[in-house]
This record gives sequence, C-alpha cells and structure tokens, in this order.
Amino acid sequence: MNSNFESARRIRVLVLYNESIVAAGLCAALAQQPDLELHDGAQADASGGAFDVVVCDYETGMALAQEDGQRPGKPGAEPPALILTSLSSEAAVVQAMARGVQGYVLLGGALEELLSGIRELARGKRYMSQAVAHRIVESMGRESLTLRETEVLQLLGRGQCNKSIARDMDISLGTVKTHVKAVMAKLGADSRMHAVTVAAHRGLIALVDDAAVPPTAPRSGRRVLATPVQASQYE
Repeated sequence: MNSNFESARRIRVLVLYNESIVAAGLCAALAQQPDLELHDGAQADASGGAFDVVVCDYETGMALAQEDGQRPGKPGAEPPALILTSLSSEAAVVQAMARGVQGYVLLGGALEELLSGIRELARGKRYMSQAVAHRIVESMGRESLTLRETEVLQLLGRGQCNKSIARDMDISLGTVKTHVKAVMAKLGADSRMHAVTVAAHRGLIALVDDAAVPPTAPRSGRRVLATPVQASQYE
C-alpha cells in the first residue's frame, strides 16, 4: 500500500494571528491545501485542541514557546509554533530559536515556504526560511555582547558622552572607555556612531521616536534604545 502522511491524515493547523487582515489572508490561502485541516484562532482555543501546528505572529509564538517550556515534566506538550513575521533581525531570530520556537518564516516570502514549514513541523522537524537561516549562520560567527556592554551601547545610542555614561552606570570613566572599545571591536565598528548603526541594523538595539526618549536624553532626531529581551540575550 503506497500511502504517505498527507493522504493518511490531514495536518490540523491553528492560525493565531493578532492582525486580522493577515489572519484572514492566511486562512484563505491555507484552506486551499488538501492536506491541511484549517482552524481559525478567532473560533478555536490553542490549549484545548489537538492541533499539529500553530501558525502565529512573533509575540504569540514567543508566548506559546515560553508557556510550553515552563510546563513541568512535559516539554513539547503544546503543538509547535511556526512564526510568520516581518521581524528579520538577528536578535529577534536568535531569541526565538533560544526560546524553543520550532518554525520561523518571513512575511513577504513565497507561500511554498510557509507550506513547507507547516509540513516539516507536523513531522516533528524544525523549519526556517532561507533568509532566517542566513541570520542564524551570521550570528554563530559573531562574539556576543555582555550585559554591561549592551547597557553602554544603549546609552551611546541616546547620544551620551563617556562621563555621562559613567555617572548613570556608577562606574569609572576608564571602565566606560574599556566597554566602548570592546563594543566597537565586537561590532566591527570604527566609531561610536558606527557601532550604534551596526547594532540597530542587527536588531541588538531598536530605533524609537524622540517622543519615547526619556526627558534627560538629548533630543536631536531619532534615538536608539536597547530592548530588555534583546539585552538579556547577550549577557
């Protein structure tokens, strides 16, 4: 008898997406696949159904992976999450993989990538789109920033000088200079501003508008602040 996974049993897919337009598009596209049994997250509960794969946004995928990892004695009890997102930064991808997310596909890619990801996760495997895999490979060859170095980088992004950084972090001026030198070396930067630019491009720190900058920070255009979850990744 010549049967395979798809013909023997359809893959039960739950779509949990926090953007209704994207969710509607996903449901319409996936419903056309004969090997998929689609369930809309607006009408189903991920914890109450025996689903094979959950297709979701970044925040939902991270939350599901965290909940699953904290469940005593039963890691992997929840269906694997396949994140579909526009977040392609190194920090976002590495953090998701470290959290235990099984699949990661970028919005704007080919539908076949998403379908391949769903089918691979249903078989108990991991899946990353090509662009995401490239980010992982890039990160493996780079030296990570320490927590202190990330804090210094955050303050550099606010436009603070060494003396101001030393005062805010309650460390010596010499220590600040050592951290700045290490940050520039690890990021391959030839100036303080270059280091900030490289860090923002890699997603190690995130750009925010002036309105979000604390009143004590200089105000001259956009600023760069490190997000807590990204900083903890590089302790």
